[in-house]
Amino acid sequence: MFLPFWDPTMVLLIPALILAAYAQAKVQSTYAKYSQIRSASGRTGREIAQAILSANDIPGRDTSRTITIPSRRPSSSRRRTIRIPPSPP
Repeated sequence: MFLPFWDPTMVLLIPALILAAYAQAKVQSTYAKYSQIRSASGRTGREIAQAILSANDIPGRDTSRTITIPSRRPSSSRRRTIRIPPSPP
């Protein structure tokens, strides 16, 4: 019997895809579960990171968020970076 799309490496590929799908589902469900739980102090991760940096006298660290946007042209490797300032306390 001739199977036109069969390759012996499918024996390794199919279980790997199943394992990857299972791992992705577990990560998504765990993230969804714990993203609903607030921190005990009520502060965000950025605020806690800033407090740790300032408590240890580490200057020059910016905890603001940055977003990197790829260029619209496929031939260009340039990227734009947008810096989002930290929220006021």
